[in-house]
Amino acid sequence: MSLGLTLDQIVKSARRAKAQTGRSIAGQILDMTRLRFAPGRIRPEAYFKYRLYTPGLPMEHKRRFVDEWARPRFYSFDDRRFYAIGTDKLLFYTMMRAWNLPAPRVLAVIHPWRTFAGAEMLRDADAIRAFFTQRGNDPFFIKRVDDIRGRGAALVRSVDPAAALVSLGSGESVPLDAFVARHSGTRDGGFVIQELARPHPDVAAVIGDRLATVRVMTYAHEGAFKVKRALLRIPVGASMTDNFAGGITGNAYAAIDPETGKLITATRGTGPDQHALECHPDTGVPFARLTMPDWEKAIADIRQAASYLPGLKFAGWDLAFTDQGPMLIEVNAAPGVILPQLYLEPLMDADTDALHARGKAA
Repeated sequence: MSLGLTLDQIVKSARRAKAQTGRSIAGQILDMTRLRFAPGRIRPEAYFKYRLYTPGLPMEHKRRFVDEWARPRFYSFDDRRFYAIGTDKLLFYTMMRAWNLPAPRVLAVIHPWRTFAGAEMLRDADAIRAFFTQRGNDPFFIKRVDDIRGRGAALVRSVDPAAALVSLGSGESVPLDAFVARHSGTRDGGFVIQELARPHPDVAAVIGDRLATVRVMTYAHEGAFKVKRALLRIPVGASMTDNFAGGITGNAYAAIDPETGKLITATRGTGPDQHALECHPDTGVPFARLTMPDWEKAIADIRQAASYLPGLKFAGWDLAFTDQGPMLIEVNAAPGVILPQLYLEPLMDADTDALHARGKAA
């Protein structure tokens, strides 16, 4: 029945769910059987992750949730010719510059032949090493051009040429030669190196001196624009990025009121492990204090960007609130479906129904 959990894992999860909510194991199994063939193709793993065993949820409501593996089918209404801007960060930053929208400055690109106006081109290991050592105590952020899950991303605090060490945002120090080797020799998308954006003081006061992004999911179609979800992804511990990755990173997250930018509730974990947070685990500061600064301007910037990309009818914008104002970090075509559904609100709604119906009629 499951493509992600073994039978033993399903039984253990069902027992935990019963202990927490009183929902019978037989009732959960019946749910999972019915939802496996629902439009969102819910597997047991998603059933538990979304807490669809919660008493009082009507079956019709549960059927509106979407499993991660059904994501391509769910986003079938998009024009995939526009997906390149979501999978290629250099293309995204080129467009942000052309549209006069705020984004972190690109300092350099690591690739054998690609270019970016105004940035250094680092073609080989010697050039990469020279760039790193010249930065010294000037921090920067490095990430893959073609990755959307934060793999290979690193916040570099400083580079000590004498000790041949690179100090990372996690507090770890790694050998310079190993760090250079890790970021050279690629003939794929390569890496982009950006000026380190610092958090707005209001945000830093709550989560610490590190950048966290808000995932803003938008609906844009034929002149209509709506913010469907707004969720702050919150780095915890030694994490150098705020990536959620289905909950495996250990980072926290918070729902945001799309009208005001105020945090509604902060949470960590998924499924039976999901629990509310009153304060940031590292700083101890209450989340209730936080309203994202310049929220109206940030949403106006996203609305403008979305107007240039009519093929992305549902998009996930990563938005950073920095000491220089809101910045667009990237756009995700066919964005992940796990995080935006963890607060028991499914992604399937009247807007997606209309888009799917229009696609079938075309």
